Parts: sequence; C-alpha cells; structure tokens
Amino acid sequence: NSTSALLDKLNQFAQTPPFSVGVVTAITEEQASVLLKEGITITLPWSGISWAKKDLGNGRFGASPSRVADVLNPGA
Repeated sequence: NSTSALLDKLNQFAQTPPFSVGVVTAITEEQASVLLKEGITITLPWSGISWAKKDLGNGRFGASPSRVADVLNPGA
C-alpha cells in the first residue's frame, strides 16, 4: 500500500535528534498531517506552522504565511 511505500522511502533518511523524519500526507486550511518514519501520523496545527518564513539569505526572510499551503504541501 502507499503507506508502506512512504515508510520505505522515509527509512532511507537518517534521523538526527531532536528532529523527526516525516512526509506531509495531507493539509487543510488549519493543519497538516505528517507520517513519521516510526509509522505514526501526527497533526501539525496552524500555530505550529505559522512562524515559518522563506529564508531569502543574508539574514532576510519572506513574508509571514497566511495559510498552511504557503508553507507545506503533501509529499513535500
């Protein structure tokens, strides 16, 4: 099944604590679902995503995101 295929791909990546290896499997306006290497799915709420900004280099950052899709997409 597709979950098994995703886990096979995730297992190709080394895990470096405190970070987790995962893949975004779905998004809504308010959250993202992420399948972790351990085989569990977690939910990232907007409050855990809204801080992310594109790094433009030289200490500069892009605009604040206004929706989950500005930061994450399934498979990304």
